[in-house]
Amino acid sequence: LWAAADRTTATDAELIPTGAIVPLEGDRDFRTPRPVDAVPLDLNLCLTDNDPAANLEGGGLRLTLSTDQPGLQVYNGHNMTDVTAPGLGGRRYGPYAGLALEAQHWPDAVHHPQFPSVIATPERPYRQTTRNKMPGGSGEPPGNRSGLGVPGSPPRE
Repeated sequence: LWAAADRTTATDAELIPTGAIVPLEGDRDFRTPRPVDAVPLDLNLCLTDNDPAANLEGGGLRLTLSTDQPGLQVYNGHNMTDVTAPGLGGRRYGPYAGLALEAQHWPDAVHHPQFPSVIATPERPYRQTTRNKMPGGSGEPPGNRSGLGVPGSPPRE
């Protein structure tokens, strides 16, 4: 993952935003591309650019995310240990088996006036534009007809 962000909204032990905006450091700084399965991730990135806001590569796929939102929540499923429902093709998924990239306003912004406002009014209605682009049309890597790029998944009908 690469992301256009140099800060994050700090959280307490229960992941509730404290109101502090702190620099990203080490394995949470995605200004240099790095793997997303090396450490637990559940954080809001404070975006410095929106087009693109993030790029993700892996498994022969590439995703470019652009948004008009000030934040990008990144969650890598690190604590998904009790997933009992089978996934694609009956496969069982556990920790780090997926990634959520959620373009959004900063969490708990309504309680932190220093965060970008989330208050919608008739004069200022809420609108969001987020674009996820996968080069090559279908987004499938060459030679893989599964549709999702998941090795071993059944081919499309």
